[in-house]
Amino acid sequence: MPSTPFQRNAPVQTGVIGVVPLGSFSIPANQWTNVLALVQPAIRGQVTDIQSIWCDATAAYDQVVIRNQQTRQYVIYAPGSYGWDLLLLRTDAAQMEVYCFSAVTISLTATSAVVAPQRAQGMAVRSSPYSNFSIVASTNVASTLLAANPARHGFNIFNDSTQILRVLLTDTANATASAANVTKNLAAAEYYVGPSDYGGAVQGIWAAINGNARITEFV
Repeated sequence: MPSTPFQRNAPVQTGVIGVVPLGSFSIPANQWTNVLALVQPAIRGQVTDIQSIWCDATAAYDQVVIRNQQTRQYVIYAPGSYGWDLLLLRTDAAQMEVYCFSAVTISLTATSAVVAPQRAQGMAVRSSPYSNFSIVASTNVASTLLAANPARHGFNIFNDSTQILRVLLTDTANATASAANVTKNLAAAEYYVGPSDYGGAVQGIWAAINGNARITEFV
């Protein structure tokens, strides 16, 4: 995590715009967390609402939601992202709350003016420090190839079979993999690279029992 919020960002005219580094915050998993940030004493002469916020969510493995407790306005940072976005904060009671599915440490900064969102240029490329390899035997009934995992970076499946493997990406309880419910049909010896931003369950069913699915999950 950067020591100052502008090491990763384009320069901000701090002589004109009041900038308040709010600090780093450890956010526990799967619950709203209050971030008390009374910013008016630090922005001299500020009379309007704070209009921009900067967040470093490069350590996050799931999206980070920052919400104004008063207005319920919110912004969402994708995992691994950082940059400016618009979030109106009352200077007399700038209380925010932050949510992330998995525990994470983020840093926040507020400004006294509108700063154009710059997150399009602020995506960090995160490597996957670990991978899990598994082999799932073929079956002619829907079975789980991968359980839901919000920390997943991505996955791939090799259909080591002479039969078609029907893969379904779903977390819906009443949806099961079948010839009708399918995300991707894998032919014999075909290789499938799943979406890197999907952390839900993966189901599979073969046209007939033969062979295995060889799966690598990146976390």
